[in-house]
Amino acid sequence: MAILDGETGGTKGQLSNLVEAFCHQFREHDEDELKKLVEWQRRVWVGPDVRR
Repeated sequence: MAILDGETGGTKGQLSNLVEAFCHQFREHDEDELKKLVEWQRRVWVGPDVRR
């Protein structure tokens, strides 16, 4: 981690790759939950009988 926080900017791009590796499954889960939320909001505000 010291390399990622170093004074030179050459290695700082690695941090985003590292974060993506850790958070990849969380991001997929969040995207699925967002789709569910959008569908729920559509049903609540528009109603179940309205076609897309």
